[in-house]
Amino acid sequence: MLQTCPEKSHGERAVARSLHATRLRRRVNTIKREHDTYLYTLILLSVFTSIVSFLFFFSSHLTTIYPDSQARLMIARRVIASPTAGFGQLGGTWLPLPQILMLPFIWSQELYSTGIAGSLISMGSFVITALFLYKTVYLVTDNRIAGSIATLVFITNPNVLFMQSTAMSELQLFALLIVPVYFMVCWAREPRHVGALCTSALLAALGVITRYEAWVLVPLLTLVIIWTGIRYRFSRGRFEGFLLGPCASWGRQAP
Repeated sequence: MLQTCPEKSHGERAVARSLHATRLRRRVNTIKREHDTYLYTLILLSVFTSIVSFLFFFSSHLTTIYPDSQARLMIARRVIASPTAGFGQLGGTWLPLPQILMLPFIWSQELYSTGIAGSLISMGSFVITALFLYKTVYLVTDNRIAGSIATLVFITNPNVLFMQSTAMSELQLFALLIVPVYFMVCWAREPRHVGALCTSALLAALGVITRYEAWVLVPLLTLVIIWTGIRYRFSRGRFEGFLLGPCASWGRQAP
């Protein structure tokens, strides 16, 4: 009798984990497939807010008021239009990804001179951040109201609305923080979804070449992998594979 109790207890824990994983899959599938009125409404609202705030600040000639914003535009422009044009122009104090993202638009003199080439990237990052902020909060709390409140606080913040209208890199930072966290939470709840872990690692790597503040995310995600491995009692080989994969991805991208 004493020998069967631990097995029974272990079996009960396994059933509980299985039920928890099933509920999580249903929640993730709900986010992915169901017609989530809250989500669609927030996306439309974030797009509307982004465009209106940009038009306001653009009409007030404030989108390029920051010297740093002008400098980022010039760095991107020099990649395609300067006596020494090329990707070597990206070298310097600032990390390169924000300027790389401007390249499809920076060739236009109008988009360059008005700063719109950089604003478009920030505005897109603003919408992505709002989308995944809702998805993350909903995934963690299973409460659409909580996700909606968190998103509304973000998209109505005056500082955020101004920064998303400029060529600065703060909004890219926000996006490359919240999206890797979302996919890491998905993987930590359901480790069989290795694609979520790889996506989180790749986006965290992109964050490393966006702003220096994003570097802190890498060790934090590594701790989540360690905690998940302990929680689910991964084998040594599986544990090392999960742990070294994201670290290797980050190492290849680090400047």
